[in-house]
Amino acid sequence: MLPFTYEPVGVAVFSASLQPFTQSDCDSQGCSHICVEEQVAPPVSVKGASLSPLIRRPAAPTTLWKGIIYSNRSDICSIPVTTINSHPYVMAEVTCFASGANITFIAPDVQSSAIYYSSGNSVMKKIIGASVSMVTTTTNEITGLVLDYTTNTVIWSERSGGTIVARGTAANSRSRTLFGGLDSPADITLNSKDRILYWISSFGTGRIMKGGVDGGSASEMVGDLSRQPVRITFDRHMNRLYWTESGQVGTISADGSGKRTYPSDTLHQYTGVTVFKNYLLWAAIDKDGVKINVSVISGDGLEAQTPFSVPGMTHVTDIVAYDTDDNPAVINPCDADNGGCDHLCLPVQDTFKCYCNFGYRLQSNQKTCRSFVVQKDFFLVLDETTMRIHQVAEADGAVHTVPILKDNNISVITFDVKLRKVVWYDARRHIIKKANLDGSEEDTVISTETQTVKDMEIDPSTSNIFYTVSSPLGGGAVYVVTHDGVTTRTLRRTTENPGAITLYPRSGLLVWAEGSVIKMADMSGSGVSTLSLSGLTTISDLKIDPDGTTLYVADSDGDKIHSINLQTRSQKELRKNNQEFPVALAVKGDNLYYIDRSGRSIKAIHKSTGVGRSPASDAAEFGYLISLYDYNDDDRLVNNRCLASNSDCSAICLPTTSDRVCACADGTDLQDDRKTCVRAAVCPTSMKNGALTQGCNPYPSRVCGYTCNVGYRSNFPSRISCTASGQWNVSQELLCTELVTQPKSSNTSAVIGGCVAAVVVVIIIIAVIIYIRRRGASERHPGLSATWSTEPIITVTKPEEMYDEIGPSDDTMNRYISFRKISPNPERKNFADGSLTANPLYGSSSQRKNFADGSETANPLYGSSSQRKNFADGSEIANPMYGTSNRLPVPAPRPASSFTPNTRRRMMNNESPVPDYDTPRSESGSYLDLTNCQETGPRA
Repeated sequence: MLPFTYEPVGVAVFSASLQPFTQSDCDSQGCSHICVEEQVAPPVSVKGASLSPLIRRPAAPTTLWKGIIYSNRSDICSIPVTTINSHPYVMAEVTCFASGANITFIAPDVQSSAIYYSSGNSVMKKIIGASVSMVTTTTNEITGLVLDYTTNTVIWSERSGGTIVARGTAANSRSRTLFGGLDSPADITLNSKDRILYWISSFGTGRIMKGGVDGGSASEMVGDLSRQPVRITFDRHMNRLYWTESGQVGTISADGSGKRTYPSDTLHQYTGVTVFKNYLLWAAIDKDGVKINVSVISGDGLEAQTPFSVPGMTHVTDIVAYDTDDNPAVINPCDADNGGCDHLCLPVQDTFKCYCNFGYRLQSNQKTCRSFVVQKDFFLVLDETTMRIHQVAEADGAVHTVPILKDNNISVITFDVKLRKVVWYDARRHIIKKANLDGSEEDTVISTETQTVKDMEIDPSTSNIFYTVSSPLGGGAVYVVTHDGVTTRTLRRTTENPGAITLYPRSGLLVWAEGSVIKMADMSGSGVSTLSLSGLTTISDLKIDPDGTTLYVADSDGDKIHSINLQTRSQKELRKNNQEFPVALAVKGDNLYYIDRSGRSIKAIHKSTGVGRSPASDAAEFGYLISLYDYNDDDRLVNNRCLASNSDCSAICLPTTSDRVCACADGTDLQDDRKTCVRAAVCPTSMKNGALTQGCNPYPSRVCGYTCNVGYRSNFPSRISCTASGQWNVSQELLCTELVTQPKSSNTSAVIGGCVAAVVVVIIIIAVIIYIRRRGASERHPGLSATWSTEPIITVTKPEEMYDEIGPSDDTMNRYISFRKISPNPERKNFADGSLTANPLYGSSSQRKNFADGSETANPLYGSSSQRKNFADGSEIANPMYGTSNRLPVPAPRPASSFTPNTRRRMMNNESPVPDYDTPRSESGSYLDLTNCQETGPRA
């Protein structure tokens, strides 16, 4: 920041490369007043055109400053750049300064006041006001020409040779081929910042190619154009390529994005194209002659295409802009795409540096600018100079800009504490808008049509916006609108233009100014009274202390600040005649903050004594501040009657000094319940598979919570909003869906089908094994049999020598299990039967041993031989599959009613679940359905 003794009023930048100095004959004349140069040479005219007073020019100039230069095969001429804007009123003036044969392409060298041009197979150089010299001669016809003015190199294309060639402008330079083997290159242009050449490939389908200015490999920039491109040019300021083709103009960004085409006249033959400042110009030829088309470059688009004619111009082979500002000897790194900077790009020697606008911070990439959001305890100020809204942190005075769109013409600001939205009035469009503090979700609340908003205040209980307007026909009104703009109601009509407005919702108090008079009423607009205050001139702002006792008044023209006790009506001057002319107020704690008319700071005084305090912010970068808001989430401002569910009002809840009233939009009445507006939309209160939360207010713009019934889950956020059409923003059919436990399955039908087939095979094998084992068991043990029964009661008898039972030592725990022979049961076999038949659940016969034979052969399913013992032999060795060695004597058989059907039997003595055993009815788990089978004792 540069220190200034006095306030600066202007700034200018001088650069020798951008503002070259030229000598004049007047420099040596010593005239005391005015010196005028006179040209004595006769006027000249364009070949083939009659002399006209409108196109008279002096003799061929010795220098050119700015102009549009074109060639017409035999001449190189210039028209002033002012023709771009003046052509509807003044005919173009033409100066021709070079002649030759078959002039096709031209390239200006503004640093040397020269023009390079192609003439047949030769490259020529014409110094303006001097002679012509030959640069080089080629074997093929030249089809494109450009000058790299940073290296003084002429670059041209040769269609027949399929090459792009470069040669320095110095006399001893040699030609070198940059690209060879190309498909008929035609026309060529240069991106001097990124050092990239672009050219047209005129063979086959239309394409535009690119390659480095030092040569190497070429690549396609634009492909498969529906029409063959004719001429191309590059705009280094917008970093975009432009080309002409039959009937249209095309453009694309240097990075290959944003390709667009714009229609033009299909009857014209296009030739040259060039860029001057923010204008795109291209020549078009038809039977009536030549026209120069002009389009305004707006961002990445083109606007306002208008043509103009040049007297005597019957043919054009090329057109270029001659501009000393646009072809500097040193490339400004900020010219192309602003150097990649979000905001400001400033050249620094051979490089550049990015800077951010006031209220933004430069990020770690040194290019991006971001503004940080202060969550609470901040001021909002409006800078009239920049039309920017800033947050000022109360703690340290740091300034952070609210990044809303730049095209807003803001005159009034406020803040919605409940919804955390900044709200402003766009005076140009006559609309009230809102956005988050980070600039997101910018949206229009309501249009005020021809009325001008003077001030706004928001009720923190409901987010309703109260505002005053002035009418172009005189008078005005006080309105209230819901935060979503759905419902608007007129509270008061005024004969005077209303101005400042303030609220105290806790007491339902509304205060506004009409000229130098203060009006008070309920927030419903009823019970209007006038608050007398003498000596006021122009009331610029009003604020009520959060404790509700004091009203503060800013009088800008009267240059003073008053306080009024709302209970006793006593008055006090806090500030007067300090040449401050206060325009905005805010109250926080013991301080009263204010902004003066031409102020650039937020000043502070004690709210009771008027004694000056340190300013909250005095940033030098501020322009003229005109509006002030202090973030205040003080609960004393909230009216609880309207806070909960909008007090069941279908539209607007308005606090009053004693209660609250429901109100409707203008022209709509309340129903007999005094809550619902006539014809008001109501969202459904019943909900499929769920219910709205208690206290839900199902009217448009309201938000309600909901819960899903047991067995259902929510598919959306837990809050839904009622739309203006009387429907929830999410279909009730979609809110809650049934919980479905899906078995794990493969993603392909083939795998699923395979699994199903495998299960069927296993079931068949198990059924066969069951049948064989049951038959074998009956033959070896005639005292035990099993029969099918449809009876639900199961009786069990079992010989003691065939079964073991294991349970805890404390039988009162009722946590023991009984090994029972139940048939059919594909999961459990009698291991004492000596059967070696393969069992898919326990392995093949080679893996399964008869535990009654004393075998100690290792079995992978039941552990090693040291761990596996036959429980019928009295062994006390631990067996991990069947429990510890603490086996108890076999208790008496228990009735089936003591067990719950269980498909996964468990063993409970060591608290470790083991599959294949039953649990008592008191234990958790899944159960086997035994209702269709029973066991009987020995057969008679």
